[in-house]
Amino acid sequence: MARFWAKFLEKQMAGKNEGFAAFRQAKDIYFAFTKAHGEAYGIGKGDESLMRAYELYQKSAGIAQEEERYRDVATTNTELGKISELLGDYRKSVEHRRKAIELFESLPQLNKSDLEVLRDSYMFLALSLYRCDEFKESKDIAEKGLEKYRAARDSYGIRALTDLVEKIETEQGL
Repeated sequence: MARFWAKFLEKQMAGKNEGFAAFRQAKDIYFAFTKAHGEAYGIGKGDESLMRAYELYQKSAGIAQEEERYRDVATTNTELGKISELLGDYRKSVEHRRKAIELFESLPQLNKSDLEVLRDSYMFLALSLYRCDEFKESKDIAEKGLEKYRAARDSYGIRALTDLVEKIETEQGL
């Protein structure tokens, strides 16, 4: 079914902004996958629809990079990190989340949405590092993320990252 939607979207987007078209296609395929599978974590290893979404997001990021639209590159890397996690490639997720954080933090001004995505990028980078057995770095990133969640008074993020830091301290003695 995802293949049908990918082809349909390609036809619909023909002749429009190529970078935006690739981004929309990737997002639609990704959402179709997650909606169809509910909570998709642990399900989609090697799933061709996720791989297609990943390829389209990469294309979109490349075009945005060429056009110096760094906010779009950062947002797209966030999506690439999500898909990498779903595919079980936590190292690749780490790469994409680091790049997203670096780009967001280099922007001269962040809007409310940017700040939310940046905070979440810290949280999911810390979790991916934990899954890669990079416990010290995971704890360091989690603590940076905690600062951002505290500044925003976001109790969900504070609780999640506090739990992660405590888990690392307890299990790893760090």
